[in-house]
Amino acid sequence: MWYAPTVITAASGLVVSLSDVKARLREDASDEDALIQDLISEVTRAAESYCNIYLQQRTVDVLCDDWGDLCRLPVGPLASDAVQSISYVDPDGVSQTLDAAAYELRLNGLDAEIRLPVGASWPSIETGSRVTARLQAGYAELPLDVRLALYEQIATRFEHREAGKMGGLTGWENLLVNYRRGV
Repeated sequence: MWYAPTVITAASGLVVSLSDVKARLREDASDEDALIQDLISEVTRAAESYCNIYLQQRTVDVLCDDWGDLCRLPVGPLASDAVQSISYVDPDGVSQTLDAAAYELRLNGLDAEIRLPVGASWPSIETGSRVTARLQAGYAELPLDVRLALYEQIATRFEHREAGKMGGLTGWENLLVNYRRGV
C-alpha cells in the first residue's frame, strides 16, 4: 500500500511564464500581473489534480508497505534518472539504502515501476517498517499539449472571472486526456 507522497524539494517558479501568458492574453499592462500569476498557479494545481501527475519537477518521498508495491509507482511522470534512493529498515532495526545497481527503473509512458534484475531478490525488511523511494518527479520540459491546455484554461478563467458552469467536454479535457494517470 502506498502513502501520500511527501514533498522534499518543492517545485519553484511558475510552470509557464507570466510573459508568455500575457502575450497570449494580449495584456500589455502590469495591472493584472498578480491575478494572472494566481491563475497560473490555480490552473497548474487543477491540471495536476485532473491528470494525477506533477507538471513541475520536485523531489518526493513515497512510502509503501512492501517491496511488491514498487511494481507501480504512485507519482509521475518520471525520467530515467528519477530514483535518487530507496531505503528500508532491515530486520535488525538498521536503516539501509539499496545500491542503485540492485534495481532498475522501468518507464512506460506516465507509469513507472522499480524491478529487480533477473535472479535477484529484495532484502528482508523489519516487520511494520516501510520502504521509502526518493524520486524526482515532474516534467523537465512541459509537453506542448499540456502547455496549450494551461494557456486555454488561464484565458478562460481570466475572461470569465465569475463562478458558473462553463459547459461539458472542453478543449482542456481533450488536450489533457493522454496525460492522466490511474484513471
